[in-house]
Amino acid sequence: MNSPAKTGQVSNTTEATYWRSIGEAAGTPEHADWTDREFPEGASELPEDFSRRDFLKLMGASAGLAGAGMLGVGCRRPEEHIVPFGTEQAQGQDYVHGVPMYFATAMPTRTGAIPLVVESNEGRPTKVEGNPDHPDSNGATDLFAQASILNLYDPDRARQYTKHGKTMSKADTVEELKKLAADDKKTAFLMPAANSPSRERLITEIKESRGENVRFYVHEAIDFGVHQRAATAAFGKSVRPYWKLDQASVILSLDCDFIGTEEESARYIRDFARGRKLAKNNDSMSRLYVMEALMSQTGANADHRLRANASSIATAVKLIANELGITVDGDVGQLTADQKKWMAGCVKDLRAHNGKGLVVAGYRQPEAVHQLIHQINDVLENNGKTVVFLPADDAAKNIEGDLSDLKSDLGKIDRVINLGCNPFYDGAVDLNWSDAAKKKTAFRLSDFAQDESHEKYGIVAPRAHYLESWGDARTSDGTVVPIQPLIAPLFDAMSELEVL
Repeated sequence: MNSPAKTGQVSNTTEATYWRSIGEAAGTPEHADWTDREFPEGASELPEDFSRRDFLKLMGASAGLAGAGMLGVGCRRPEEHIVPFGTEQAQGQDYVHGVPMYFATAMPTRTGAIPLVVESNEGRPTKVEGNPDHPDSNGATDLFAQASILNLYDPDRARQYTKHGKTMSKADTVEELKKLAADDKKTAFLMPAANSPSRERLITEIKESRGENVRFYVHEAIDFGVHQRAATAAFGKSVRPYWKLDQASVILSLDCDFIGTEEESARYIRDFARGRKLAKNNDSMSRLYVMEALMSQTGANADHRLRANASSIATAVKLIANELGITVDGDVGQLTADQKKWMAGCVKDLRAHNGKGLVVAGYRQPEAVHQLIHQINDVLENNGKTVVFLPADDAAKNIEGDLSDLKSDLGKIDRVINLGCNPFYDGAVDLNWSDAAKKKTAFRLSDFAQDESHEKYGIVAPRAHYLESWGDARTSDGTVVPIQPLIAPLFDAMSELEVL
């Protein structure tokens, strides 16, 4: 803005001048007095008799007084204990700072634990690798095991105990659980599938003590149980298939991505690679035939790959069965001429390697297809050699059903205790689980991240990572392995076994 050249006077020049306040422009006495007090004349100049030595003494004294004044008043970094153990007894005599330590544990999955060796730096787990000394995995891991370390340090992990959205302590949560256990209300437990002897024992004890007042249900977003159900129906006893890919010279994979998305892929990768490795000059690699609709990791490694509709898999299995003299009920169906030619070459190769071949189907195929494949492997003399049938775990005897069964039984129970499932996200839409859970769910052990369902439950507790908790599990061959923690729970979380 234009202003008088001198305070209180009108400028006769055309040069623009500027002012910083209305008081300066008006030239009021108050503003002049404030200016004299704020910027006294000569304030920026040292006295004439003020020497350089005096200046250094003044500045040194000022710095010393400033340091003394800040001592002990919070101007130092807060003390933080990075390593959870600080004594030689807790560390162990062999512990050296900066040198990683390695501990054996296992990552639990729904069908079998993956034996692991975990690297720990300064008391914190940092790297996951397979246990090379365990005969089931021989050091193999999958992408889920490798990524599981990220869940431990996820900044979005659920870390608070809440009741209807309000924070509460762990001690109060434990007291609430004790109250739930003390009454006689009919309770349903909803939990993910697992293969833990300790969990099976606790479930048995709870059912024996509470009788008909308690029921257990299992929920999984993807149904991998078709392999066990088909084998049980085919052989009349509770068994599950155990494929030995390293023993097979010819493998036919029908919509089965055993390298990528099938369960136990960690072991399958290692076994398949062993079958492709030439240890001697006269050794031969296994051959892999793949029939699938979409390209998969297994299909990318195939020697012979046939792209076909997913609906053609059942037709192909029936044609193979007919070729081997197996009676098939119903219409067999038709394949194209090229598909029949490809299938004929595959069957010829399987017949030439009786007892050394293997036919497998993926979890997306119906139970009838799997049952027919068991007959095909039996005719080809593969059963007991490249595929064996192990006793299924006893966990199913205490399980009343899945999520749909729980929805049907909601009228018979008073409350639901959810131990790590999120049916709001991965439950079938037609179940309308959201409305039912709002009325019945009294407690939930959350998933690792705080998800969209937290506000819908009564009491919510954070779930402990497997690297933070004790436990046990069976591997895919039935061997029991211990699960030991490598670090104290970061957020004082609870494990499934603690809740039970």
